[in-house]
Amino acid sequence: MMAYPEKYYPPVTPQSVQVCSIQFSKTDRIRINGIPNFPENLIPIVRTAIETGWTKGIQSEGDFHGAYEFKVSGNPWLGRTEDGVNARRLLSSILLHLAREGWVHLQSFDPSKKSNDKDTMFFEYQQPDPEAQMFAISFNDTDKIRLIDTPSSSSWLLDTFRDTVTSSWPKGVQDERDYYGCSEIKLKGNPWFTSDGEQSIAAKLLLCQLIGAFRKIGYKLYASVDITGRWGNAASGGNSPTENDLDVWVLRRVTSIWY
Repeated sequence: MMAYPEKYYPPVTPQSVQVCSIQFSKTDRIRINGIPNFPENLIPIVRTAIETGWTKGIQSEGDFHGAYEFKVSGNPWLGRTEDGVNARRLLSSILLHLAREGWVHLQSFDPSKKSNDKDTMFFEYQQPDPEAQMFAISFNDTDKIRLIDTPSSSSWLLDTFRDTVTSSWPKGVQDERDYYGCSEIKLKGNPWFTSDGEQSIAAKLLLCQLIGAFRKIGYKLYASVDITGRWGNAASGGNSPTENDLDVWVLRRVTSIWY
């Protein structure tokens, strides 16, 4: 038996620890792996999440050097316009289906120095949360922010998003529109790509305001994930950092299971 330092109490029995990873690779791959044994039960969960969140479906699936790989139709991790929005829906769907089955997101991390590489998400198995709900916020181009895939009965989430952004960005809003089924606000200035100190500080404060506003109505920031690679869109002909998107935020509803 492992000896622990005095006054140290392990939170779980070592035998019960289950950790898995979900890797986003190339422009169209999703890979599953985990310990202490490969989590076979995750395959149908992730398959359902893909079928729910990505309308183009799955092209093929199977073993990949001991991991399990899904190759989806299309290129979600290179996606712009409609595919770009749907890629964020796919991310939310994966996180949601895993959470409902008890897999809690720990951290997202890019463990590779390859160009155009994306994050790998890490999860620990805890307790299923059948009441879990999630939505995404994405930060696009140099001045856009999008609210994606909120529950259909929760119009107050859109109101919170709109009110917080318009009241918290000092330069104001340039435009607002429906963008492939999500709500997009185009800000004046360039909050996501600026060397102006005032704009830079205001952009971080805007993000704090968003986290705080959604926390007040029962949602917490759950994951921040890079699904495109910092220079990802260069692969489709772009060569400017202004063409590359930032991390996607996924917010999760607070419940009696997760809080």
